[in-house]
Parts: sequence; structure tokens; C-alpha cells
Amino acid sequence: MKNLRILLVIIIATLLSCQNNDPLSPDTFPEIVKTRYSLQGTVWKWEKYKDEKGKIIFVEDSNKRPFILDFVNDSSIKGLSGCNDFGCGYSMNKDSIIIQDGLTTEVNCSLTGLFFSSLSGKSIFAANDNEMLLKTNHPECKEMYFTRNTSNPKFHRNEIKDIDVNGDGIVDFSFNYIDYYDTNNINLINEGLSVHATNKGNYFTPSFQFKKLNDTIGNNIKYFDKVIQQISECCKYYFGWYDYWFPSYTKKYMPIKVKLSDGEHLGWICISVSRRTGDLTIHDYTLNKIANMPIIAGKK
Repeated sequence: MKNLRILLVIIIATLLSCQNNDPLSPDTFPEIVKTRYSLQGTVWKWEKYKDEKGKIIFVEDSNKRPFILDFVNDSSIKGLSGCNDFGCGYSMNKDSIIIQDGLTTEVNCSLTGLFFSSLSGKSIFAANDNEMLLKTNHPECKEMYFTRNTSNPKFHRNEIKDIDVNGDGIVDFSFNYIDYYDTNNINLINEGLSVHATNKGNYFTPSFQFKKLNDTIGNNIKYFDKVIQQISECCKYYFGWYDYWFPSYTKKYMPIKVKLSDGEHLGWICISVSRRTGDLTIHDYTLNKIANMPIIAGKK
């Protein structure tokens, strides 16, 4: 009986080791194609590709913007190619897709050329409800792997978080979520997390000048006065929030300057933003008690 149990364990382990854990391998093309013939109304993000040597290469977001295929209807695509917007036509025939040349902006960023040249022309197509694979004719990009945007990021419309840095009962800075619509004010384009100074004489820095722990915050930093600054966003193509939050929930220190009766005081607000949901967390904040003197990020 004991030997039988050992034999069964060996057989089960062998079967599991032989299973194909990659549902988008070429061997499963016929099975996957049966699942979905139409791509109309679906949105996909390019995640990785296989090069001429068979190596899988993961795609990094170029300039914090992804590579997206948005199948608007049964004949047209729009989307993002890293730092470019584009639109083109397409047609399908059973297990193949033909993507036609279209119009695009012409910013040269990482992988943009490879993305367009790999998609151009006819590709073998396979997709299920969550994943898609295109087997191309490109010599450097044999297979392109995509994931489908089925998530619903948590947005925070009309939510406001106010900060009274020096505890005098007056709000100094306000964080809030803003909806951005197209020129016709009909279609929601982006969701943005923004900050603005609520009192005259208060200043803060733009996102690209946020500091890390133990960095020096001084007067040499560029500050904004009562200007709304977007510090994170989620565009309608993307699968989560992005901008300056890599990895998600990284703590960053927003340099601030508050005008008091004895002069301008430098300080910081420690915040983090979830790249997945857009949740804002305010961890701590402080001001230097001495006017016009630098302060170290994270130190009180």
C-alpha cells in the first residue's frame, strides 16, 4: 500500500511538470483561437516579446507610458506606443490579423519602432478573455504577448485631503482628484491626483523634484505658488495609476515653503501613491522652525 501511494505521488508530480504553464505558447494556438474571434471593444497592453533567439524580453513602460491596442470597432485601432498616440485600421480572418499603416505622433522613444514594425502586416493571432499573442514576421520580435485591461481602477472623484502643516488651524495645501474630459466635455480622458497651495505665499514643488529620505530641501528647489500640479494620473488606456510612483507606494517627500510672520519656512510632506489604485497616503509632514533655513527630508 505504501509503495502504491509513492507511485501515485510520482505519477502526479510527473504530470504536473509536463503541463504547459504558458497559455500563450504556439502549441495552444488552435485552442485559444476558438475562445475569441472578435476583438471589438477590447483593450490590450503589450507586456513582453520573444526575440530571434527565443529569449523572452519584458517591455518596460517608455516615459511612464505603456504600449496599448484599443480595438475601437471591427476595423479600427487607436492607442499608445510608449510616448506616441496612434490610430490605424485592421482586419481579421480566423486565426490571423492584418494591421494596416496609420497615423501617429513622431516622438522617438524606446521600443516604439519595434512595436510598429512588428505589428505591421499579417500576424498569426490567438486570444482568450485575458491574454493575446501575435506571432509576427519581424526578425527581432517573433511573438508579442499582451494582457487585457479588465480591471477597474479605484478613482477618487471629489475626494479632498487638506494639510495644515504648522497646526494653526489654516489649511496650507490641498490634495484632490480631478476628472479630465475631452474638448467636447463628454468623454472622460484621464483621472488626475493634484495638489495646490491654498494660502498666498505658500509654495510646493512639481513631482519631478520630489525628494527621497535624507535629501536636502533648500531654496534652490523650484517652487510653485497657488498652481495646481498633477502628481499622478490614470489614463483611460492604462491598467493603473502611474507617473512618479515606482514601485507602488514608494514614499516621497514633497518640498514645501510656508510664509509665516517671521519669514518663509521650508518643510516637507511625505506621501505615497498606489500605482495600482491611485490611493494617496499622507505619512507625515513638518516645517523647519527657523525661517529660511534648509531641512532634511524625513527629519523633524
